[in-house]
Amino acid sequence: MNETAEMTRDQNTPLFARWCWLILLGLMVLVYSGALQAGFFLDDIQAILFHPHVTDLGTAFRKALVTDRGMVNLTLAMNHALGGAEPWGYHLVNLVVHYLNGLLLWGLIYSTLQLPRIAMSRDRAALLAIGAAAIWLVHPLGSQAVIYTVQRAELMASTMILFCAFALVQSQHHPKHRRLWLVLCVLGSFAGMQCKLIAIVIPLLLLVFDWLLVATKGSEIWRQRFLMYVGVFASWSMLFVLGVTDMLQSDQPLSSAGAGLMQAIPPKLYLAVQSQVLLHYLFVSIWPGTLVFDHVWPLPLQWTTCWPTLLVMTVLFGVTVVLVMRRVRWAILPSLFFLVLAPTSSFLPVIDLAVEHRMYLALSSVCVGVVLLLGYLLRGKATLLRAVMVLLIVALSVRTWLRVGDYQDPQVLWSKVLKVYPDSERAEAQVQFTQIMKQGLGKQMQQLQQAIADNPNDHQSLYALGDIFFQLSNLDLARPMLEKAWELKPDEPTYIQALARVLRIDGELDRALPLYRQLVELQPKDVSIRLNLAELLAGMKQWDQALAQLHQAQRIAPQNPAVHANTANILLRADRASQAIEPAKRAYALAGEQSANAAGVLASAYAANGMWSEAAALFEKVHQFNPQDPGTLQRLAWLYATCPDPSVVDGQKAVAYARQFYEKIGGASPTTWDTLAAAWARVGEFDRATDAMHQAIVRLRTLKREDLIPAFEQRLKHYEQKQPYTQDAVNTP
Repeated sequence: MNETAEMTRDQNTPLFARWCWLILLGLMVLVYSGALQAGFFLDDIQAILFHPHVTDLGTAFRKALVTDRGMVNLTLAMNHALGGAEPWGYHLVNLVVHYLNGLLLWGLIYSTLQLPRIAMSRDRAALLAIGAAAIWLVHPLGSQAVIYTVQRAELMASTMILFCAFALVQSQHHPKHRRLWLVLCVLGSFAGMQCKLIAIVIPLLLLVFDWLLVATKGSEIWRQRFLMYVGVFASWSMLFVLGVTDMLQSDQPLSSAGAGLMQAIPPKLYLAVQSQVLLHYLFVSIWPGTLVFDHVWPLPLQWTTCWPTLLVMTVLFGVTVVLVMRRVRWAILPSLFFLVLAPTSSFLPVIDLAVEHRMYLALSSVCVGVVLLLGYLLRGKATLLRAVMVLLIVALSVRTWLRVGDYQDPQVLWSKVLKVYPDSERAEAQVQFTQIMKQGLGKQMQQLQQAIADNPNDHQSLYALGDIFFQLSNLDLARPMLEKAWELKPDEPTYIQALARVLRIDGELDRALPLYRQLVELQPKDVSIRLNLAELLAGMKQWDQALAQLHQAQRIAPQNPAVHANTANILLRADRASQAIEPAKRAYALAGEQSANAAGVLASAYAANGMWSEAAALFEKVHQFNPQDPGTLQRLAWLYATCPDPSVVDGQKAVAYARQFYEKIGGASPTTWDTLAAAWARVGEFDRATDAMHQAIVRLRTLKREDLIPAFEQRLKHYEQKQPYTQDAVNTP
């Protein structure tokens, strides 16, 4: 195409094409303006206020090209430098990126529909392009990626994917500048890898796009664009530069703010679950009635239980492959869907089975497909086509406007999660958190956040905010603040104890141990510190050292019942049951008969020594003191289900207590299902017992407690052989 032809082409640009930027901008303002009033969510605070590549702009510039999500962190660092901890600035940038993506999508559709393999008229291409781009821009399923600040990574990676495809098409429309556009393809692919790893699909997506829509002949791809493809495939070398190949082989999740890799779920099971998730994505793409900010997608017992959805998705994928091989043009839509979701929704297990922001770019394939289908069905009826598209845009805009309102009030947002997933512990905690925030704590937290943004080394504000999050049971946010406060002032006992406590809860006992030892040196007369240190040592199975700390605590406070109770507990865990009776009785005598904890310890000691009737009587007494205590309910259920004494064992009581235990703590814990299985087996319901043990083992894998799986599998064998499990001595799971 010569220069005159290009000028003529520009002059003949339809009205829709000339004003598309204003139409899309108007829709953005109407639908998403309320997003500026939203706050931070989940990973936002940790990824923004405590990420070293965000709080230091100089570091962000140096690391932008050599770290995972470096370009994203650079934009967050600019936000931080300009606006500190104020959320609206971060949301504004996300909105701008989303708007630019809408423009890119419009330009990509408009220019693609005029390629020789499609050859659609400019007017019709402009109409369909503006309709598809507008529907995608205001679709409520994309709202999570737009409003959840750290999902800027999803937005920016999508920008690069769209830009690379757009540049490829422009290289055909502007042959005079073909090399420039192809070079931009290569640069865009490298930039995408700097945003999020979903950009790894850019080379494959460009190749499929070229094969189906751009190249008039297959040989043209290699003859005219061979070097470009060498360049875009070379972007995969960034996997080594960013250290991602090491992450793929590690048990640890990715260090960035997004989802991490998870090896607890077998790839086959993960792939099967994702077949359910993908069909759910497609459903809410068409009917976005119920949207969930934080899915708690159920993990099936076996991959074979997902066979219906797995079969459907396998057929869809197979049909897509066949259509691509035959160069059927519209096969680009399912290809885009599968390719964009491949890094997170295929066979490579990723933390969080389902999240809506993953559909951000893949949603465009659905939107474009719907508009093209409407265009085909209503061909020759342009007015009716416009009316239908306007109705769709209005309906989706209203739904998204309402969804943006949910993000403005976190209590509403999380309450809607609870409606779909009543057992979601995180949603329940977040609802409680937002309620407390509304009672006045929110203002204090905002002041502390701003103080930290103004001075990242303000250790007092760091500790105060971290302690608030700890009290609210939000350890993910509490930990980085407490760690930094301790790093700034490592000899402050308050900071040491707070960090040690969090590390212990997180299971990082090796890191917590030296902190507790330091505390003992600083405060040798503090019994509570020695009790915590003893418990930590016991968790590491250093029994003698743990008992030595308790012996020192007894010297300091011989009348403290907690010291004797902890001694008995640790002796029981160390398989020294006969030695546990005396300290357990001492704790019970000091604490009094009304002490549920001391009575429970003595009951456990009785059971461990084969004194089953005494144990049952004392556990029942504890239950009377506190009938709502989950631990007592579990111990009673386990005792009545697995006790070898026929005068004590009682299957009906075991089932009743096990059900109450389940009602109290839900089904997230492996112990819940293990206890239910033992109870059901005792009353002869072995199928239910077997199913429950499968649930327990799945949850052990999720929690990475492979060390406990052999014992659980041993009990499972009993149930599969139609035998209840009977213990020789009480070993509470």
